[in-house]
Amino acid sequence: MRSNETKSLSKAKQIYICCRVYASDNGGNYPPSLDVLFPTYLSDRSILVSPIAPGEPVGYKYTPGLTLSSATNTVLIEDKFAPSLKHERIVVYVDDHAEILRIP
Repeated sequence: MRSNETKSLSKAKQIYICCRVYASDNGGNYPPSLDVLFPTYLSDRSILVSPIAPGEPVGYKYTPGLTLSSATNTVLIEDKFAPSLKHERIVVYVDDHAEILRIP
């Protein structure tokens, strides 16, 4: 369902914004894990639930160890359940670029 993909992309962008603020507050380093964002940067853990797999507590893959100066095409966050439905990949890159990609 297209609306779930759009909702997932929106949630991934919200998570990205919190990661970006964290990095700004921590010498340019993105958080070591998404758990570090709670409660200072995120207050509601439901943001981590993917609309594509609402029964799973964490629906997003996160790439730790990145910085604000990491390569712009590096994936920071992606919905780990999107490929199972329509062969799509929902991603947010280090440079804030976000998209829904078709995968073979």
